[in-house]
Amino acid sequence: MKESITNVNLNTLQQLEQQTNIVLNEMHLLHLDYNWNPEIILSLQNILDSNYLT
Repeated sequence: MKESITNVNLNTLQQLEQQTNIVLNEMHLLHLDYNWNPEIILSLQNILDSNYLT
């Protein structure tokens, strides 16, 4: 039973690691997109500065 619980925990941790890596990689790609595209940065700034969206 202890070995089964350990295996389940290990599998869960591996899945969590994979999911975390996916999220971090996506964030990195988004950062690169936003960093190199001033139009996106300005659009986002305008959205944050406005009281409503159009």
